Amino acid sequence: MKTIIKITFWIILAVWISATVATEVQKGYGQICGVVLDQDNRPIEKCNIYQDQTGSGAVSDETGFFRITDLPTGSYDLRLSCPGYNSLNREITVKEGDISYLSISMIQSANLKPRQEQKSVLVNPHRTGSWWIIHFDENDNPIFSLK
Repeated sequence: MKTIIKITFWIILAVWISATVATEVQKGYGQICGVVLDQDNRPIEKCNIYQDQTGSGAVSDETGFFRITDLPTGSYDLRLSCPGYNSLNREITVKEGDISYLSISMIQSANLKPRQEQKSVLVNPHRTGSWWIIHFDENDNPIFSLK
């Protein structure tokens, strides 16, 4: 029963997102929306989602939701990084006028500090509405770096 409720929730969320952002998609461009979850299907906040091709990215909110807008059509390699979790890459194709959806499950890392003990820096490299968070490990090495 809980599984059916979860699936229904995600379908309703996807339809709602489509309805609210469909008018924002420009010709020749698309969007990526998604949710970042842990192994127990709990949302992960402050996860960095970044792609090198255009330099755009997003940070997941308290519900695990993220959105990257104004992406030219094509294939992208998204890099995901979150304190306390193993980083991962995910390939996705953006189609003109479409919103591509992702549901990403992150795996906790045994060799990183817990989330609340991580050092972080807030960055706005393009002086736009998009902000990224760079997290550092115990040796002050960036777990996620922007190019």
